[in-house]
Amino acid sequence: MTVDEIWDSHPVFKQYPLNDFKKYHTNMVKLTDVRRKQLQRDVEIFREHMILFPRDTLTSRNKLFWDTHPANNLLEVDTTSGRAKELKPKALWESREEYQDFSLDDFRGHIYQERSKQLAGTYWQQKLRRIAAKKHRRAVRKMRSQFHQYKCDKDEDIQELVEQWNGLN
Repeated sequence: MTVDEIWDSHPVFKQYPLNDFKKYHTNMVKLTDVRRKQLQRDVEIFREHMILFPRDTLTSRNKLFWDTHPANNLLEVDTTSGRAKELKPKALWESREEYQDFSLDDFRGHIYQERSKQLAGTYWQQKLRRIAAKKHRRAVRKMRSQFHQYKCDKDEDIQELVEQWNGLN
């Protein structure tokens, strides 16, 4: 999209003269490039840090990390399929070698955590959709009122010109 097309795309942009808008656009592109380069540098520094100081294999409590362990994904699949609901926690724990890398008590906690996550996921999705729809309706109302105000201003300007024209005759 060209700068002219952007300027024409919304009445808010037209409150600035086109030449000024082009300068603002150029400055914004430069600022964005600077921030993008800074972000790339930050990501590189983070990667180097992670290489120099990798995560330990055990937590501070001498237990395996759950989030990177294959058991995490397997439990998610078992919970989604309903297998985790059919079996008691001990039977589920005994059903896979990956699960047995964790104590039964820890594993039981992960079962309940996964169930809660899957149950709550749909609630939060619906809530986020409602929030997004509400924001969208507000934005549409605001743009509609801006458009009508812009249109009314133009109608008034045209009416003034007509009156001035009639006054010349």
